[in-house]
Parts: sequence; structure tokens; C-alpha cells
Amino acid sequence: MNTDKTQMVQNTNERVGRLNKLAYRDGYLHGMEQERQSQEEMRVNQSIRDNNNAASGLLLGIVITALAGLLGGAIFLLTHQNQPSMVPVNTAPAPINSQS
Repeated sequence: MNTDKTQMVQNTNERVGRLNKLAYRDGYLHGMEQERQSQEEMRVNQSIRDNNNAASGLLLGIVITALAGLLGGAIFLLTHQNQPSMVPVNTAPAPINSQS
């Protein structure tokens, strides 16, 4: 009878060990799936963030360029507003009328 009790305990230990192995395997697989989903979400979020950054940078570049152009144009017009022309105008002498 003593042998039967020992075998029974071994069977119980084997079942517990098998359950622990199954639980470990299932937890490992579940963790891997969660990690894969997490990485996929991060990849999608990174792509969205990259697109938003590119659009923001383009818009910022256009705005800065427009402001620089307007500022340069305004400065040009203000500094050249009332200055006389520096190009000399050649005048031809009036023709002499020989009939008088």
C-alpha cells in the first residue's frame, strides 16, 4: 500500500508539472502576441507622426518663405519709393529750321 501512495503522489506531481509547463507556454505565447500587437501599433503611430511632422515642416517652410518675401518686398519699396532715377537721359538738340 505504501507503494500506491507514492505512485499517486508522483502522478499528482506530474500533472502539476505539466500544468505549469502549459501555463508557462500559454503565457509566453500570449506575451509574444501582445508584444507583436504593441510593435505594430507603434509602427503605425510612428508612420502617422512622421507624416504629421513632414506636413508641419512643409507648412512652416512656406509660411517663413512668404514672410521673408513680404518683408524683403516691403523694405525694397520703402527704400526706393521717392528716389530719382539715376539713369541720365540723353537729349538731342533741337533741329534748326533753315527756312527762316
